[in-house]
Amino acid sequence: MCPMHVHVINADGEAVIEIGRKARLIWAGDMKDKVIQEALVIVQDHAEMLAEAWETIHGE
Repeated sequence: MCPMHVHVINADGEAVIEIGRKARLIWAGDMKDKVIQEALVIVQDHAEMLAEAWETIHGE
């Protein structure tokens, strides 16, 4: 089973970040490190809301 995650996409690339106690980068393609770090903070700050949305879409 695929871990609970979000896709972060911008004009330069994409990253996949696991939602959990601590946000964790799963994969990144062509996205700048600074943007990835900012995305990790945002995912961590909104982890509860993102987890609820994941469960609504994909089920528990």
